[in-house]
Amino acid sequence: MEHTSIKRAFENAKNRENTDDASIYMIFQRLALCFNDIYYLLIGNKEQVAKAIEKCYEQTEQNKKEDWDSDEIRALETPFDTHCEGICITRGIKKCNYHDKKDKCASKWFHHEFKSQNEMQEYINTIPSRLEHPFVRFEIWNMTEHGLFKQK
Repeated sequence: MEHTSIKRAFENAKNRENTDDASIYMIFQRLALCFNDIYYLLIGNKEQVAKAIEKCYEQTEQNKKEDWDSDEIRALETPFDTHCEGICITRGIKKCNYHDKKDKCASKWFHHEFKSQNEMQEYINTIPSRLEHPFVRFEIWNMTEHGLFKQK
């Protein structure tokens, strides 16, 4: 749970619910990846989220091993993977240490935080169906402490 957006979500949930065991509601979105828009849903308290993130990393690493010859090997990443965009050089800021394991300045994922499961569901309802866009796929995955599970 080292990622900035996760820390911020728990701080906001703690302030909102006034408890240390608050749950967060997040969607991680990656657009236009091989004609796919991918959404990862994450719900839970600190313990559940930590396990879900760990499982996400495990499954992603396994997929990299199994799909090593894939043209889209770069697509096999978690919503928490970040990279140095290089824009800091043009702004005179110290460049990200690429070998550092902490957050870098860029990600291919959008992170959305919600106040409740109902608010999250309202957002999910805005995702187009395959019937509306037959040539584009919209994949929704649940990120759980038992692994990643694709919604049907």
